[in-house]
Parts: sequence; structure tokens; C-alpha cells
Amino acid sequence: MVKVRGKEYSPWSIVLRIFTEIAEGTSSRALARKFNEEGIKSSTGKSWRADSIRAIIIHPAYEGWLTVSPGDKSHKAPTHYFNDAGERVRCVEPDVLPSMVSADLADRARRVLSGHQIIDNTPRPGRVKSLLAGRLTCASCGKSIVADGKSYNCQLRASGGACNAPASAWRTALETYVVERWIARIGNADFDDPLMIAVAERWQALTRPKETTEIREATAALKSAEKALDKFHDDDRAGFYAGRSAKYRIPAKTEAEERLTAAEQRVKELSGGPVDISFLMNGYAREAWEAADDALRRDLLALAIDHVKVSKAPGQGVRFDGRARCDIEWAMPAEQEDFSEAA
Repeated sequence: MVKVRGKEYSPWSIVLRIFTEIAEGTSSRALARKFNEEGIKSSTGKSWRADSIRAIIIHPAYEGWLTVSPGDKSHKAPTHYFNDAGERVRCVEPDVLPSMVSADLADRARRVLSGHQIIDNTPRPGRVKSLLAGRLTCASCGKSIVADGKSYNCQLRASGGACNAPASAWRTALETYVVERWIARIGNADFDDPLMIAVAERWQALTRPKETTEIREATAALKSAEKALDKFHDDDRAGFYAGRSAKYRIPAKTEAEERLTAAEQRVKELSGGPVDISFLMNGYAREAWEAADDALRRDLLALAIDHVKVSKAPGQGVRFDGRARCDIEWAMPAEQEDFSEAA
């Protein structure tokens, strides 16, 4: 236990609080600020940052899963470890598992964090309220642009930092421009447009979270099985099964091929039917937008837009020119798959 300002905290209580508050709609930036105001330090002894919160939310270890970092990447990009049978492996004993973060809580927190979760509109301290929260960056310094009253402002400049050309814009003008671009882009897209494939993937993650997780895990198991079969062929070419080891060649080959076949079948089973996004196409995007509440509107934008980079106005009092000042980064598919499966 750690005592801070008369209150006792355990590291695990902080982890549970992170998952719970994010799942309830608190932004990672607001939660980091709250921890810092309370005097709570991160595991490194430093102040909390939004990316520190994210690193915890996305890490499967807090659910009790063993992980690896592909290519020796940092802990901020962990993936599940799969054994030779293509199964995920626990990193805790069965009696400890009930004390870990539940799959439902972790799933909801991750979807809220990524903008793919509809949350109720009950006002709460720290909850995201602006339409473009988390999607705006200043073209000059690269820092976030945050809502402040009736305008959006460069966060670095707002916090007293030095930005050479801090971007700011009236909320109504900027939001109207981005929404109109969203409606126009989706309305003019074909079904096989990479953007719409990405929209379908994200809509599936929003409306079929369990199915999406299963597909992701099955795909990872498939890749693991493919690597196992490739390893067999590499070993075979290298003479690993020569001599006394020859008796192991056929069993090893059979096992690797059966594992791959099972993994392929699992992916095929989970691919299922198409995700219906027709309600956004053929001129229906505006109708869908107008029928949505504020929370769903943020989700709809997140289906197609990753970031919007905003530059400083050319002069004070100049009419907002979205085309000149905004650079929209549109969504791309997670993987280039056949559209009949992805959408």
C-alpha cells in the first residue's frame, strides 16, 4: 500500500480505477490530470500522462493473459502469446483470475478509449463533451487541440507553452466543416472504397464487439499456425529430420498441417455474414447523422476520421476556411481483406 495525502492506495486499486473510469467515459487526459492532482504517481514514479493510461488499458496482462511484444517493441504494443496449440496462455493461477480485470470491463474500456463505444449522455466530471475531442492536432506543434468554451485551442499554447503558430477556431465553424466533409466523403464512396472497408470494420467493432474480438484472436492463431508450418519446412530443408530423427518428420508435418487447417476453418466460421453499413451510404449519411445523439455522433465520426490537423488562421477575424486550414486523415482498413468478408 502507498499512502498519499492521508489516503492509502494499492497499485492494483489504481489499475481497477483506470479501467472503471475509462469505461464510464472519463477521457484518458482527464484521468491522468486527476491522478496528478491527487498526488498519485505512475509505476515509474513520474506524473501520469494520457499515453500511460492507454498503455494500461490495452495490455491483456491485467486480464490475466500472457503477452509478448512482437519485434521487441515496447510494452505499449503487447499481443497475446499463443502456445503450440494456438491457444492463449494465462499468466496467473486460476484462484487469482476472479481478482483480475473482467473481460467485459476491459472490452468496454478499450472501446470507449478508441472512440468505438456508445456511452450515455449523463454529464460527469472529466467526460468528453466536445464533438471533436481527441481528434484534433495543431499543425504547428503537433499537440492536441482541446475545447475551451466556444472554441478549440492549441493545448500547448493554452497551458502556457510555446507554439510558433498555435491553431484555434470557433467550435461551431470547425465542427460544421468536419461534419460536412464526413457526410460528403461517405456519401460519394463506393462499397469497395478502402474508407468504407475501414468504416465496416469499425462499425462491426462497435456493434459486434465479442465477434470482433473472436475474429482478431482467430486471425492471430492462424498466423501462428502458418509460422509453425513454415518452421517445419525450414527444419526439414535443413536436415533436422534426417537420420534417427526421421521418425518424427511425418508426425510433425501432420500436426502442423492439422493445426493450420483448424485455424483456417475457425477464421472462416467467424467471418460470418456482412456488416450492414448501407444506412450511411447512397445519400443516407446526413439522415443518420441528424438522427444520432451526441455520443453516437462522436462514434460515427470515429468510423471514418482518425485525425484532423488544423493550422493557424492567416489573420485575426478572418472567416474560417476549412479547406485551407484542415487536413483530415481518413480511416484505412486494419488489413486489406476481401470486402465481402470485411464489410
